[in-house]
Formats: sequence, C-alpha cells, structure tokens
Amino acid sequence: MKLPKQERHIINNYELKKNIFRLINLFTGFSGILNDSQGYIEDFKTSKLFNDYSYFFEEEFSKLILEIAINARVLDDSIKAHNGKKDLNVFNGIEMMGIIDEDIFYSPREAINKIIHADYVSHDIRHDDTNPYYMPSLQVIGNKGKNQWLGEIFLLPLCKVLYDFACENDLPK
Repeated sequence: MKLPKQERHIINNYELKKNIFRLINLFTGFSGILNDSQGYIEDFKTSKLFNDYSYFFEEEFSKLILEIAINARVLDDSIKAHNGKKDLNVFNGIEMMGIIDEDIFYSPREAINKIIHADYVSHDIRHDDTNPYYMPSLQVIGNKGKNQWLGEIFLLPLCKVLYDFACENDLPK
C-alpha cells in the first residue's frame, strides 16, 4: 500500500461560500431576535433555547469567522503561488473593510490576517434604528511585536468580497 501524497492544501470553495452564508444568517437571525419590535419572539425568550442562544451564537461565530479567514487566506496564498487566478489584491479598494488603529483600510487580506492573528475577537451586532449607516462588525485586538493594534472589521463588506473572491476562483464545472 502506498501512502497518500498531498502537496498542497485542498480548498473547498463551496464550503467557504457556505460558511460565509451561515455567518451572515447567524448575524441576521440574532439581529432579528434583538429587534423583535412586533413581539413575536417575546413569549419564547424564557425557553431553554433562548437561554442557551448566546452560548451557541458565540461558539458558532468564533468557529465560522476563523474558518472563513483561514480558508480565504490559504486560497489566496495558493493562487499567488500556483495558478494566477484572481487573488485578494484584485479586491482591494472595492469595499471599506474597516478601521485599524483609527485608519480606514480597504484590503480584505489585511482583514483576514487581523482575524487570524487577533488575540481577542468580539462582535457588535446591536440594532440601531437611529443610525441608518450602522453595520455589524468584528472587533479585533492583537499585538505586532510590542505594539498592540485595535481594529473594527465590517462584516457585510468582508463577507461580500470574500464570497465574490471564492466565486471568481471556483473550479470549472
């Protein structure tokens, strides 16, 4: 019997796209629960399901955001090294990704690097009817050498760009 030989990571774009979809739906669902202006959910909020909701949300959020960031980064590295398709640099400047140390940035690769290297990742998904420009975001804190950095990464632009990136690099059917 021969041992299997694998020389490169296998990136499943379908899984990457599905995880982005799941993350968007996770945030949208939680926002809907928080913004239950019609009171549809109010009667159920005392149930065990809603008592455990925040725990499961945190677990799913953490798993999904890290998996998305790692898969997108490995796909980008693979493209740069091997096949010359559209890497993440093509998507720079399309959407504002967020703010790092009070500077706006537009690089999706920088966003995923910050997620991967963050010591702390949190989220802000509050619903604010008074702020029409509010966008769900990730808060990230990390260190580069002795310097601490602080950032906010906007969820919807990040997901849009990473989904488009995965679609651009799908294998032919």
